[in-house]
Amino acid sequence: MLTWAASFAAAASLVMAPGAASADDEAVDPSNPVVVEPTTAPTTTPTTTPTAPPADPGSGGGQGDVIVPDPAAPGPSAPRVLVFGDSISAPGRYRAQATNGLIKAWWAYVADGAQLDPDQVMVSAEAGSGIVTRGGNNRGVVCTGSTFGDRLAKIAETRPDVIMVEVGRNDIWDCAGTRRVPVDPAERRFMASAYFSRLAQEADRNGVARSKVYVMTAWGSHHSGKQVAVTTLYESYARAKGFTWVPLAALPEDQTLDGVHPNARGARTLGTSVLQASDLAVAISSRGQRSGTVASGASVRCQGITACKKLKSPTWAYAKAPKRVWGVTGPSARHLVAHALTTRGATAPILKATTARDGRLDALAFGSAVETAHPKAGDVAWWPTAPAGVRGGSAGHVAVVERVSSDN
Repeated sequence: MLTWAASFAAAASLVMAPGAASADDEAVDPSNPVVVEPTTAPTTTPTTTPTAPPADPGSGGGQGDVIVPDPAAPGPSAPRVLVFGDSISAPGRYRAQATNGLIKAWWAYVADGAQLDPDQVMVSAEAGSGIVTRGGNNRGVVCTGSTFGDRLAKIAETRPDVIMVEVGRNDIWDCAGTRRVPVDPAERRFMASAYFSRLAQEADRNGVARSKVYVMTAWGSHHSGKQVAVTTLYESYARAKGFTWVPLAALPEDQTLDGVHPNARGARTLGTSVLQASDLAVAISSRGQRSGTVASGASVRCQGITACKKLKSPTWAYAKAPKRVWGVTGPSARHLVAHALTTRGATAPILKATTARDGRLDALAFGSAVETAHPKAGDVAWWPTAPAGVRGGSAGHVAVVERVSSDN
């Protein structure tokens, strides 16, 4: 079974084998190959049909956690950061500082990385809420609270410099009265389109540059099969509106409390991953002025044919690669990937695409690839936008996964 992986600034995988996957945007790769070794990985999972919701304490409702920020704080000299979230961000379990059995929140680690006092982060988070589904009230009754769209007025109230939107985990459900039911994918698409349009309007109206709106979907091990459908949809809408998408890998079971919510270690991993997969630290510390620095989550091992030939890893043995494999002429990262798969005896289509994006779509359409949130060595990592410091830009980038870290 081959894997033609789907990835991002941290990397996601596709597996070369018959199957369907929800495809996304961008992708491809230049003639000057760069080998990048991500420290965190994929953010995609096979799409499956939703089933009736089991008891899922905490992931849906029950907390009624909303911090209504004081419009006068933080002080005028400090960066103003607003977080929209669900129970993965909400004060029912998480705080700016760990205390009295409460866990330090992922967004607090992001603040630390930006040298901002986590207590100054403004949070509007409600357990169980999503773009489609309503959250819970203080008595723990699901579908009686608000949606993310209901809370958009917080932007005008808080006047942030940077916005983080952690959303999507609960949108595998919809509400029927005060009970949860599997979501209709068409309804999710409609609601997501409307939400991201309204978010863009509110950002524009309140002077928040769209590039300073960071959108992400945090996920644990539970219901991981539904992650791709949500993540790829929300990424496409976020990017279309000019927001910054932050790719995140699903947390492994041992970094969650219940398969859904991060434990102390998982919250740290999540916060660290957000910093590694984006320029949020720079955006916050500079009050939103973005920079082109290389993301800390990737280390460039070599750049260019001459340098990459010297590596001992067989994956990067450019000298042995035929001049043309799968219709892709070398040298290029796409040619390297095709060569690496071919040397493992993989059967694959002749890819006519000239970019990483279109190559991925070709592989999906051909039925020879599926997306996965659980990559393994040998999968193909795909970035819709090339990582900072790697040539390719919006054409994207591809690489072969050589190693997967313990936090996935």
